[in-house]
Amino acid sequence: MKIAIIGAGLTGLSAAYQLAGSEHEVVLFEKAPEVGGLARGFSLEGEPLERYYHHIFTHDSTLRDYARELGVEDALEWLPSRMGTFIEGRTLPFMGPKDLLTFPHISLFERIRFGLATLYARQLKRYEPLEQETAAEWLPRVFGKAGYQKIWEPLLRKKFEAFTPEVAAVWMWGKIALRGSSREKGKEKELLGYMRGSFQKFHEALAEACRARGVAIHLNADVRKLEREQGQWTLQVGERRETGFDQVLVTLPPKPMRALVGQALDADEQRRLEAMKFQGAMVAVLKLDRRLTDFYWINVNDYQVPFGGLIEHTNLIPKERYGGYHVVYLSRYVSSEDPFFQESDESVLQRFYAELPKFNPAFSPEWVKESWLFRDAYAQPVIPCNYREQMPPMVTSAEGLFLANMNHIYPEDRGMNYALALGKQASQAMLQRRTEQRVIKPELTGAEQAR
Repeated sequence: MKIAIIGAGLTGLSAAYQLAGSEHEVVLFEKAPEVGGLARGFSLEGEPLERYYHHIFTHDSTLRDYARELGVEDALEWLPSRMGTFIEGRTLPFMGPKDLLTFPHISLFERIRFGLATLYARQLKRYEPLEQETAAEWLPRVFGKAGYQKIWEPLLRKKFEAFTPEVAAVWMWGKIALRGSSREKGKEKELLGYMRGSFQKFHEALAEACRARGVAIHLNADVRKLEREQGQWTLQVGERRETGFDQVLVTLPPKPMRALVGQALDADEQRRLEAMKFQGAMVAVLKLDRRLTDFYWINVNDYQVPFGGLIEHTNLIPKERYGGYHVVYLSRYVSSEDPFFQESDESVLQRFYAELPKFNPAFSPEWVKESWLFRDAYAQPVIPCNYREQMPPMVTSAEGLFLANMNHIYPEDRGMNYALALGKQASQAMLQRRTEQRVIKPELTGAEQAR
């Protein structure tokens, strides 16, 4: 069987790795000059670094299994992290029960309620009832109105902006339940995983393993058109045509996916793809000559600050790896149609710099020795109520055409671990479909086979 995979992010690489072998010819097409998708990186002082901050959790079993199989498990480091919340002009530690009990912005009763609600959410096993309710309805009902307004609502609005009223409670439950399992028993600090050499080491190892299994990986390969001809798929890749594919897996975000495969899908599948909503992301990476804060991660619960997260990477990873410089990410989720997304790099960076004295009064733009700004229009899916009934299918009505992207990760939130798991799931669906096509049961009538 000849298989094309479009997109060499972690989902595409994972699927290619699983499908490769003597029975199948697998060809992977990637528009960018390198593999990795949103996990791609760049070089800072000679050390690879992600464009968009990345870490993993102790429960990310799929990625850990892959790392073991690829021989890079020893490069994984597990490090205690320090989290904080910026609220009403101050950054407060916000890592566990002790910090919650001293949190001054809600009453003692509301703090106790918030803590009990967190325990309840983490123990909740059946998430299906939460599919019917929005996060904006569920959170104040369970955590209390004050806890919602001071803690959860700013985080939701910073991430989803105008889409906030649509976000399902199940999405928020996933964040709360899964994050709790990354803490060592009896300890408040969360253990986070990072890879020496950045996660670029991981996806390069996965790409090399794919090649070793016979996968052909074409970079700078822009797939512009997809057609089914005489029972097989043909791809228009730049100016050339690639023919003879029995199956195609498309791992692109919804809009480019729809542009590529829309005509091959039935009306319901097209409608589902068109209904998918996304938030984009803008992430500034700053190289500073001194430390900015004492925290690894700060959630910014202040609507006036134009970014929602301040991640001081070198408060988790030693600054010596980056030539002694301190590395800070400033993250803003925003629709790609918002005017802010269209602003120049310099304008956005100046806006961000203007807010940093709130986190360290001594800050001066002179601390910034180098900076970068990265943008992606498809960073965070918007998960509405009853999402399972609205998801685009993985196995489509078009014979041999399969879809897999962040919209298929549910009820968990997107992330490297789940992107890898999605690739495995897609490969299994493709192989199962091929097996079904080969099985012939003479005892069944045509109508029975159709069922």
